[in-house]
This record gives sequence, C-alpha cells and structure tokens, in this order.
Amino acid sequence: MPNLDFQMNMNFSGESENVFRRQLEDGKFTILIETQMPEDTVDAKSAAEKLCELEEAVVNNRAGINAALAILDPSEKRTLRAVEYAAQLPEERRNRHVVYLSGADTSEEELDELLKFAAAHRLRNLIPVVGSAGFEATARECKKRHFMDSVLATKAIVKASGENYAGAVVNPYQYEFYPLFGQYFSLLKKFGQGAQFAVAQAGWDMLKLQSLLWFLNTREFYYPVLARLILLSPNSVDEITAGKRPGIRISPDFERILDQELRYSRNQFEAAQFRRIELQAAGCRLLGARGIQLSGVDSAAKARFIIDRIGAALKEFTSFNDWLEEYNAYMASAELAPFAHDFQLFDRTLSRDYPLDQPPVCNEEKIEPLSKFDQLRDRFNQSIFGDADQKAPGHLRFLKLLLAGCSGCDHCVLPQTHYLCPHRCPKRLTNGPCGNVRPDGRCEVTDAECIHVKIIRAAYQHNDFSALENVLPPDFNDDAPSGE
Repeated sequence: MPNLDFQMNMNFSGESENVFRRQLEDGKFTILIETQMPEDTVDAKSAAEKLCELEEAVVNNRAGINAALAILDPSEKRTLRAVEYAAQLPEERRNRHVVYLSGADTSEEELDELLKFAAAHRLRNLIPVVGSAGFEATARECKKRHFMDSVLATKAIVKASGENYAGAVVNPYQYEFYPLFGQYFSLLKKFGQGAQFAVAQAGWDMLKLQSLLWFLNTREFYYPVLARLILLSPNSVDEITAGKRPGIRISPDFERILDQELRYSRNQFEAAQFRRIELQAAGCRLLGARGIQLSGVDSAAKARFIIDRIGAALKEFTSFNDWLEEYNAYMASAELAPFAHDFQLFDRTLSRDYPLDQPPVCNEEKIEPLSKFDQLRDRFNQSIFGDADQKAPGHLRFLKLLLAGCSGCDHCVLPQTHYLCPHRCPKRLTNGPCGNVRPDGRCEVTDAECIHVKIIRAAYQHNDFSALENVLPPDFNDDAPSGE
C-alpha cells in the first residue's frame, strides 16, 4: 500500500475550478512539462521545494502560454506515489496539473486508496496507465506482478467522483494494420468508460499523429488530444535505441540524423533538439492537437527557456503549408517508419490539414480469410467452449489450455474473444494491448505476437468486432498457469 500519510491536510471547503479542463474545452493550446518523483534517497522537503520551483516557472511563464505539469507515477516501487508528490503543490493551483496513475504493482484496493487521496487534495486530472514491465523483464517475472488494466482503471476514476477529469493514453506510432487498430479500439474503450481527453505516446512521426486526429474526427469522437514530445539528449537517444523506453522507437533514418547532429558538438546537438521541439509543437497545434506534453525538461531554468521558444514558434507558424515546408526541410524528408512496410490509414496525410470539404476516407487493408484449418478449429472451439463464459472457470480447463491457450482465469471470456485467451498477455490485460507493443505487433516482453493483436486479426477475419468494443472483466487469479 502507498504511504498516504505524506500530506493528509484534507480540505472539504468546496471544489476550485478545474483550470486544465476549462483550457482544453475552450480550445486553448496547453503545454504540460513532465516531472516525476525523485529517488527515495532524496528527502521529502527537498523534493517538494524542487517541485514547487518547477511549477512556479511553468505556470508563470514569460510567454503567457497555458502551461502546467504532468506528474508521472513511477513503474517501479517507491515510497511515494505521484498523487502524494502532487499534493505538495499550492492547493489553489493543483487543478491546473495532470497526475498519472501507474497500474504496475497496483491492486484495485490500492487504486481506490489513491483515488480517495487525490479527491481529498483536489487532484482531479488523472490519467491511468498500465505501466512498463521493465527493461529485459521476462514473461514469468511479469506474471508474478499485478498490472491494472487502464480501461478498468478509467472506469474506477470516473466512478470515484463526478469531479474527476480522466485522460487516456494511446500509442498511434504503429505501422501495421492490426497493431494500429489495437491501439485505436483500446482508446475508444477508454472513452466509453468516461475518459474525456487523450495523450498520444511519444514519437516523431507527425503523419501518424495526424492519422489519429483524423480517425477520431471520422468516428465523431471530438475529444482533446495532446501529443507527447521528447526533448532528446544523447543519453535519452541511447536509452531509446537500446529499447529501455518501451513503446518509443527511433527509425534508422532519424537515428542517422541524430548521429550527424551529435558529431559537431553537444551544444549544436542541443540546439538542434530545441528547434525540433519548436517545429513539432507548432505542427501539433496546426494539425489540431490541443497541446503537448513535453519530456526531458529537468529544471525550472530549462522549462522557462523551452516554453519561451515554443511560444515564439507558435507565433512564427500560423499557416499549415508554411510549417510543413519548414518541417520537411528540417527533417530532411527522413523516413520515420522503423521498417519498410508501413500501413497508412489515410491517403495524403501530412499534405494538408483536416479537409472539412472532403473528409478523409480510410484505406482498407486486405484481410486474409480464415484457412480451412482455422475454420475447422473455430467450429470445434465453438461447439465445446461456446458457453464457457457461463460456466464455472475451471470447467474443461485442460481442454481450454490445450486448444485455446487458456491461462486458467477466474473469469472465462473465450466466447467473446474468438477463443483466444487475452490473459496470455504477460501483464494479464483483458481489454486491449498496452502502449508498449512493438511497431510490428510483437509483445513488449516476449518475441511472440501480442495476444490482443491476434484477437484484433480474428475479429476482422470473422467480421465480428464485439470483442473489441465490449469491456471485459479482469483476471484476479494471480496464481494461474501461464498457458505458454
């Protein structure tokens, strides 16, 4: 359980205005500067002082931009959680900021306690994430831990208080059809459970960000979207290319550009990254994003500097075509896809802003039909497991394991997932893939294809998408066999 005695000065005198929510709903471009709990070796007083110094620089920036903090929750165990760290901010300004809730090693009971603490301290802008398995974690290690399903966590946040403003995270930087739609359907589930804004995972491919925005518009989901950007350093580039930041990829072309920038000097490399962030931020606004969440800013002085630079760039680029010309020149038309095959959801993306007169039409992927063997297996599974979700979980458990890869769940959902057990996921997620799925659809932890990507493929092959739209119950059986 978290240490919720860090600051328990509860205040029940009424809710202050949710400034962050109002700014997004009013369409004002917002900058979120990322920060997170320091290591446990840093004393609480020093940590609070550093946080308040950063917050002061961000909120009272010289550029006059709507800016706030995004306080991340550590995936690894620490003494304090993000909501406890955020509670050190001035009470009257807490609802300017966004606080993340990591699902890694967080039980339903712990989430409930964290939500009570957040409510008592007027922290209303909450974003649940599954959490990373950790660099080089194995499936066996992963399954010994408990990961909170972010779809179900969204439901819990909304249910806890009508004042909560829940966000959702999505990774649009997927380059094959089924992994991409795995992210999209998971996001739609989160919206269905009450999320009211979204943050896109970090990336550099503006084309993929625009595709996400177009997709939501074509589906009439008019929710604010913020794009997460990274102010790169040589160290962060090394970490990303080594796979130590799951869900974030640098393409070979882009890596060559970064290597070339670093050859001159570290100062020139840093200057190049500042200009890249300026261009990305201006592009995000022109593409229709409501703001950005910026990682890599580690001091109040750097926060002031980068917000000033972004403010100047927003004034510099007011035309989509002018921005696109500068962006393409600066990126040297680099290929940002990590491999040759690249599914594009729309034609002419990043050649125009949103075409109100000619709404974009989705490209269709050629869906491979079920083989005769798969058809036979499906009929067999249906005849045996067709009512498995209405039976006791242990009913026909050996056959489920043998024929459907069942992991021995407390709640059987095989009839709803085309007889593919979603809890084969090392994180035991039920309602879709996490944001750390690799661009080709492989699992963050194993080299196998993500089980949720397989379910997406089966849904398209059967032309039955109920498994992708219905919210399924979690698996509480932490001692279940892996089924692998």
